[in-house]
Amino acid sequence: ITTDDFMNDWVNAISKKTTADFTSTYENVDLLLVDDIQMLQGKDRFQEEFFNIFNKITKSQKQIVMTSDVLPKDIPGLNARLVSRFMQGVAYDIQKPDFPTRLAILKNKSEEVGISIDNQTLTLIAEQIDTNVRELEVAFNTLTLMARAGRPINVS
Repeated sequence: ITTDDFMNDWVNAISKKTTADFTSTYENVDLLLVDDIQMLQGKDRFQEEFFNIFNKITKSQKQIVMTSDVLPKDIPGLNARLVSRFMQGVAYDIQKPDFPTRLAILKNKSEEVGISIDNQTLTLIAEQIDTNVRELEVAFNTLTLMARAGRPINVS
């Protein structure tokens, strides 16, 4: 779930007076994946609710995986006790992929969807898109649509 979705679910639960259902839903997962945890910055009430859920999940020996643009200790406006809890786990700083990795991702994607794209074209894309994997996938998905529409896929 995204952090925005978590916060929207909480707001909806409060407005519908179903906070017990909300809490139960989140506390009874085996694994909670939360994207963009930095979105909690400066939102004290949401941080409090997330803190409670976090504690109950981890005390139940279940797992939470969170993503963020920065390490928890570098998120301004994030409650110190959340930072402390988040840093008890394993933190990885994932950098943008290098050229060989980008090219390998594109080759794997083309094999995965069964579309033949020449190496020169994949190389050009891997050279041009060096920011992150999401943008690389967007470019590849565009090629996939073109190929399925019968358009030739080549450097031009």
